[in-house]
Amino acid sequence: MNTTDLIDIVNKQMDESFPDNEIIPLFNMCLMDLSPLRDAPFTLLVDRHSEPELESFFRDMLVYYAIGHLQFKEEDYDERPDRLNRYYQRKQEYKSYLTKQAGPHEIEDVYGVI
Repeated sequence: MNTTDLIDIVNKQMDESFPDNEIIPLFNMCLMDLSPLRDAPFTLLVDRHSEPELESFFRDMLVYYAIGHLQFKEEDYDERPDRLNRYYQRKQEYKSYLTKQAGPHEIEDVYGVI
């Protein structure tokens, strides 16, 4: 999914038509929230033609994050916790995924025990 597809999903699930300049900053806030989990920060999205660096099977996090914040703004508080909770669950899955991708780590013998 590219940014255009993600924006369309957000608008469809919100049953509204939010402009790109409201949704893309939310996507960027999500990417900034996820950046500390990686070795390098994500490149921020500029427009709907930008391609997120986030692995394609984790891009749903951008949608969950954006919808959670848009629902808060629209005062639709009933659904907001579900979307943000789903985002935080996926964030944990992403953290586990990155840990597995990094492979085994060597234990450093700081105290001379090993």
